[in-house]
Order: sequence, then structure tokens, then C-alpha cells
Amino acid sequence: MKKISIVGIVGLPPNYGGFESFADHLVKKLGSKMKFRVYCSNKSYKEKQKEYFGAELKYIPLNANGWQSVFYDGFCMLDAIFHSDIVFVLGVSGAVFMPLARFLCDITGKRLVVHMDGLEWKRAKWGRMARSFLLFSEGLAARFSHVLVTDNEAVADYAEKRYHKRPVVIEYGADDVLEKVLMDSDKQKPLNLFENYAVAVSRAEPENHVDMILEAFKEIPDVNLVYVSNWNHSRWSRELKERYKNVPNIKMIGPVYDQKVLNRIRSHASFYVHGHSVGGTNPSLVEAMWLGLPVVAYDVPFNRTVTENAAFYFSNVEELVQVVKALNEEKLRENAAKMLKIAEKRYSWDKIFAQYEKLFLRDIKNAQAKTPLGPSPK
Repeated sequence: MKKISIVGIVGLPPNYGGFESFADHLVKKLGSKMKFRVYCSNKSYKEKQKEYFGAELKYIPLNANGWQSVFYDGFCMLDAIFHSDIVFVLGVSGAVFMPLARFLCDITGKRLVVHMDGLEWKRAKWGRMARSFLLFSEGLAARFSHVLVTDNEAVADYAEKRYHKRPVVIEYGADDVLEKVLMDSDKQKPLNLFENYAVAVSRAEPENHVDMILEAFKEIPDVNLVYVSNWNHSRWSRELKERYKNVPNIKMIGPVYDQKVLNRIRSHASFYVHGHSVGGTNPSLVEAMWLGLPVVAYDVPFNRTVTENAAFYFSNVEELVQVVKALNEEKLRENAAKMLKIAEKRYSWDKIFAQYEKLFLRDIKNAQAKTPLGPSPK
């Protein structure tokens, strides 16, 4: 049985973000066909489980985020080489260790597979030095991985142009969101929100254009907005909350971790507003599509790729105002049907993990041959 080590996440059970949820699905879907070893930060888990759905859990005494993430990922990566056939790295934080990891993999016959995620170095929250380091790390990941993976064609195009190495594109599933939708009788219970509203769900980060969305809806007083986010995350997000908390047509809700409650909020919405501008195939966008919501999205290649150019798009406050004002019941109904059809065609977990199974079990050497080492990162 093929042995796969998963590196680069906080750990399992999932309690942090998108990569953790992805690893959770991967272990559950493919655990009967391959043996997983998952590296976890022991600082994030009071209770240390030995196994999770058949996957071995290995705890490391370092934080998985912040500056320690570089050494956390690096140590996990190097250790995994001696315990697995494939080292599957989620993210590029520990990429400074990848030249050594690649060397060790080559002499031991192992494979280094790296999921580059989105373009992390573009996030506004990072300072100049951090962004430079992340860009440098991205280049190392592209150069020294045997196989580079991304979940979005636009990100793959970027990597191929910059590093002359074409990633394997495997998208993201979200059909499990339907398992966490409440029964119709529960949906009718009052939410203490608006009778009709648009919904947005994101972290309160500048690259998610939270301020742009709030300002646009402030200028459209007859259209309501419910925005779910971590408003106490930073000084910037707290200032936004203070600035818009008294706008009559805007309700700012704190983070909702119960998927059923979140889906209840989303299922009542007339449309979904997606402001993300950095990343690949964003889970919240694909989930909204599976829930049959019309989509109004920030106009970047990643979002257009996910929605097949069939959503409504905006690039600034004025455009968002115009898009929302132009919406009517017929347009919303037609767009909802398009979004759901795309989701059913592309974003089911069975389809996604069939591709990972093929990559891990059969095509790893072929993928390596098709994606030769690119030039040194600039």
C-alpha cells in the first residue's frame, strides 16, 4: 500500500482552514487505498490522538503558523521522507528546505509533491520582507518539487509563465456542503436578520475587499447585506466594524464555525458576494455555487476560472453598485442555475479525489517527466 505523508497543515481533526479541511477529506476518501501519515502541531491540540480515520498522526513541538511555520514544515518534510513513498506538502512555507528534501527523495526513490495553493506572497497583510520571502519560497517549490499541484488553471498559467513548469491542476470539492444543510422546517425558523439580503463570507483581510463591499452596499440602502467575518481579527477589521456597524442595511456577524448555521444564513440569501482577489479555487465560492446561490465576484482570473465567466463581476465600489442595482429576479434565477450546473460538473469530491488517486498511485512518474525542473527562481 502506497504511503503518503501530509505536511504543511496545523493537523487533524481539522480546526483551522482550507488545507486542513482538504486533508480531512483526502484521508477519509482515500484512506482505504493508501496509508496516510499526517504531521500535526502539538501546540494546537490538547488531546493527542494516535490515529484519525486510519491515518497516523505525528505531533511536532512547533507552531504551524507564524515564523515557526518555516521550521515546522521543513522538519516535517525531511522526517516524512523516511516514512513514506510520497511527501505531499500543502503550501510553500518550508520551501527553503526543499533543495535538501529533493536530494534525499532522489537518492531514496521517494517523490516530493507540492500544492502551491494561491499566490500567498500577494496578500496585503505581509510586509515587504515577508512577501519577498514567500515569493522566493514559491520559486523554490516550483523548482525542486517533483510535481507541482494547484487547484486553479489561472494559477497554473501563472506558474508556467514564471517558472516554466506546468502544475497538475486538480480543483476543489464542495458537494459535502449539501450534507450540512438544514431541513426545510428548520430553514423557516427566524434568523433575526433581514427578510431579503445578499451574503458575503470571508476573513477580514484587505485582499478580500471587505471595505469595498461594505462601502458599495452603504450606497445601496434598499439592498441588504449580511457579512460574516472575523471582525476582531486586526486593527483594520475592528475599524471597519466600527465604521459600518450602524449602517441600517448592513449586518456584520462574527465568525460562524457551525457549518449548518452558516448554511442556514447562506440559504436564505438572494445572492452571494465574493471579494477574494488572491488564491485559487476558493472553498467559500464553490460552496455558494453548490448551494445554488447567484454569484457576484471580484474580477480576477481565479474567480472567472472557477465560475467559467458566468458570474457577475466588479472591480471597484462603483462597479459593484452598478451590478447590484441591475440585478432582478430573472437574472438571479438564471445565474443560480448556471452556478449550480458548473459546481455539479467540476467540484465534487469524488471527481477531485479520483484525480488525486490517479496522481498518487499511477501517474507520479509520468507527471514528473512532463514537468521538468524550471529555471532558478528570480
